[in-house]
Amino acid sequence: MDGKALLSILLICIVPIATIANIMLANNLSDYDQDIKNDRKTLPIVIGKGPGLNIYRILVLLGY
Repeated sequence: MDGKALLSILLICIVPIATIANIMLANNLSDYDQDIKNDRKTLPIVIGKGPGLNIYRILVLLGY
């Protein structure tokens, strides 16, 4: 496969990947208090709510 074609495919795929990841992360961030009570190990619980929001912001910018 051509290197340019592979790079094009990867760049095109970044936007939907970042969008889907943000949807899942937003859901986990909104359930933060319930996840603590139920002892679920989601990304925001493991790294904290502040860093989770930072990842959300980075993924939004990455989509652009």
